[in-house]
Amino acid sequence: MKIINQILEKNQEQRKKKSEEYNRNGDEHFKNGEYDAAISDYSKAIKLNPDFQVAINNLKNAKKKKEEEEERK
Repeated sequence: MKIINQILEKNQEQRKKKSEEYNRNGDEHFKNGEYDAAISDYSKAIKLNPDFQVAINNLKNAKKKKEEEEERK
């Protein structure tokens, strides 16, 4: 049982690190006005870590910016 818990913990840590990486990538896309790419990366971060509140907020902001940009066209 201890080995299974260690494997699960390691997997969870890896998912968390990968979700943070996707969030950082999303931030870069957002700064560059690449809202579709930002939305994609934030969504991937949330899929890996559904409780990642920062990524959830970032996704909302990216969707809002994309919507605002489309309204201006």
